[in-house]
Amino acid sequence: MKKKYLIILIVVLAVLGVFLLLSTKKQKIGIPEEEKAEEEIEIKTIPAEQSGLGAPINLAIPKTEGEAPQDSDQDGLSDEQEKELGTDPNNWDTDGDGLGDAEEVKYGFDPLKKDSNDDGINDAEAFKLGLPR
Repeated sequence: MKKKYLIILIVVLAVLGVFLLLSTKKQKIGIPEEEKAEEEIEIKTIPAEQSGLGAPINLAIPKTEGEAPQDSDQDGLSDEQEKELGTDPNNWDTDGDGLGDAEEVKYGFDPLKKDSNDDGINDAEAFKLGLPR
């Protein structure tokens, strides 16, 4: 009878040992937790009346470590980027066409011209219609 209990005990301990071994190996597979770099993003909404599209625009902006660069007009371009582009860092839509400076840069329009390709249709309307830049 003692042999029977001893065998059951050995089997239970073996199963438990295998379970523990497998559970610790699962944690070691893949990228270690400390190396995982999940990019945090901030969702920034440009109101419909400012988007030039008649609808709000949600922008996913990656959060940066440390102090974020200044963006005085909150258009998604830093003041330094605006200086490089020649746009107004205090006006989210420098050329006044209804499409924000960051969107114009992102989608290939000229943020300094209301009608980037001089086709008679301002950039915000061209964007809404899916026309070429």
